[in-house]
Amino acid sequence: MTLQEKRRAFYIVSLSCGVFDYLEETPIFREYHSLAETGMIKFGYTILVVTIQNPSNLQKKYRLEFDYWSMYGSIYHGGYTTQSLVFTCTGAPRIYEIATRASITTTKDKEDKNRKRLSFLNDGHKHIVATCFTYRVLLRDTTDIRLVHMLSNERYIPPLDRWIDRRFPDSVPYAEQLGKFLVLLTAQIFPFRIKYQLQMLVWNGELPPSTVIGLFPYAYALLSRRRLDVAVNVFQKLPRKLQRPCPNVDSSEFDSERLIEILTEIEEGKVSEFLDTGRPGHVHQNQTEVHRATVAPTGIYLCGPYPETQNRVLRRFSRFNDFFLRVEFVEETGDPIMYDITSNLDGIYYDRFRMILRDGIIIADRHFNFLGFSHSSLRARTCWFMANFICNGELVDVSRMIHKLGNFQHIYSPAKFAARIGQTFSDTLTSIAIDPRIVRRAEDVERNGRVFSDESILSRIGSAYSVSDSIISSKKGPEIMLRKSMVKFEAADDWNIETCGSGIEKLPFFLNAQLIKILEDLGVPAEAFLELQGDEIETLRQTVQSAEQTAKFLEQSHMARSTRLP
Repeated sequence: MTLQEKRRAFYIVSLSCGVFDYLEETPIFREYHSLAETGMIKFGYTILVVTIQNPSNLQKKYRLEFDYWSMYGSIYHGGYTTQSLVFTCTGAPRIYEIATRASITTTKDKEDKNRKRLSFLNDGHKHIVATCFTYRVLLRDTTDIRLVHMLSNERYIPPLDRWIDRRFPDSVPYAEQLGKFLVLLTAQIFPFRIKYQLQMLVWNGELPPSTVIGLFPYAYALLSRRRLDVAVNVFQKLPRKLQRPCPNVDSSEFDSERLIEILTEIEEGKVSEFLDTGRPGHVHQNQTEVHRATVAPTGIYLCGPYPETQNRVLRRFSRFNDFFLRVEFVEETGDPIMYDITSNLDGIYYDRFRMILRDGIIIADRHFNFLGFSHSSLRARTCWFMANFICNGELVDVSRMIHKLGNFQHIYSPAKFAARIGQTFSDTLTSIAIDPRIVRRAEDVERNGRVFSDESILSRIGSAYSVSDSIISSKKGPEIMLRKSMVKFEAADDWNIETCGSGIEKLPFFLNAQLIKILEDLGVPAEAFLELQGDEIETLRQTVQSAEQTAKFLEQSHMARSTRLP
């Protein structure tokens, strides 16, 4: 190990997880979980890595990776009196279990990956990892503080500040606080949308449970003088106005009075005034507001409601949109979980994610269970959950919902069963109701066991795909003919033609060397190609002349869509 590497790595004797809090006006570190084991902290070029011994298995270590860009504010050190480092992140770290060098050399299975991705360190860390993002490490040697402080000159490392380290283990376990909050929230008579926003503040780590409980009276007062959509918008905007507790922020910023003052400012702001005017156009007629949940390796994070393109299920049960939940399975950063050749992700996929799909998600007084997914949403790692509701005096749960979507009893293949249900969750631009009397059935044109009755239009009506535009001269008026091969399953209650997409936008056409050679052989003069090339070069030059031309170029080149640029 070189001298440069040694000055970036330091031995530690404990690791703690908690939050910054205040004792009256004094900033403190509120400790909810501690691991008193030996380890090491290393300052990399892009991440801060903490490794610490696994107390239950001496041949294993825990590895925590913190991205510098996710750190909020400074890294605080306690000076020479308390050789500690405390830092806050905007989300949970990546957690691994790694094998020690001795266990690596003695293992017989060469295909066994050395790193195993974890959702938490141990049972004590399980209930706080998704909401408590402040970590504290205690250095082994007091002289290391000086070496750590020398790293503050590195431009890629967050700034280092000194503070008086005050560590206070909490008398009430965080799991008990969270349980009390959920019980009290469920007992309130708030509309579900308000309960969702209040639980989002806790689950996303924005505010502690006790502070959110103190906002209950304000929520009742807000609902008494504002519409529900305005009240939802007020709480939805609150996290953007909040600061995170740290030694450089005054304690008064987190008093109940200050939070109510911020909520009142949002309520009286331009956003709420715009909502109060009742102007149309906030949500397109083909969209509906749906709550979203992000399932990450360490926790569940809530957001929304956001406008979503409607599908057959949302159109049919438009009065019960709050009983549907769109769930996404990604990293804490929002990026998809990619295959890692150096890590074992079985614990995330088969334990963490499968548990959510099997047991569901409880939000306030509603239990959301897995319902289904479309082909496009599956590629985007999203699916639909739903909670039980009463429709026309009948209890609708997942099994009854699937029965209402169609008759799938003749399908025995799980993959085919999921694919057929997925047809009903495809986002559709429009839905046109038709008269069932104009729909008739027809046999396929078959010869020697092969079907020759291919259709000319790709569309969907009820449970049928590929509606044919056959012209029958003996009939007058509109008529839709469905052949046997088109009907994938029976859905007697759905008589709508739905359009998933359309080709109304022009697509780019590119001339490659082979196509140019063919056109030249057909007699197209070379000047035509040079003229097209000159027009394209001029278009590229005009791109930098104005913001409008730049926006048009980004839209036509599809760069904005691929990079998720709005």
